[in-house]
Amino acid sequence: MKIVHLSDSEYVIKDFTLKNITSRKFCVFDLEATGPDQLNDYTTQIGAVILGSDGSIIATYKTLVRPLKPIPAQIERLTGILNKDVEAAPTFR
Repeated sequence: MKIVHLSDSEYVIKDFTLKNITSRKFCVFDLEATGPDQLNDYTTQIGAVILGSDGSIIATYKTLVRPLKPIPAQIERLTGILNKDVEAAPTFR
């Protein structure tokens, strides 16, 4: 595997291979955040799906996360996650 840096915020992964990909299980993660800035924005939701080697869904998980700053209105509209939704959620740094 080779990582080629295109800029301070972009890169490309080349020459990546995964043997026996069709016989493996995967866990796919999805994160929602207060914005796109990894240094100044915070996670608001974590989701995960475990997929079987046949593509079937084995298990799912999701939880809201209380961010360390308010969710901007445009992000609330985009994700559907509102500030009131995360008020009682657990937090982490």
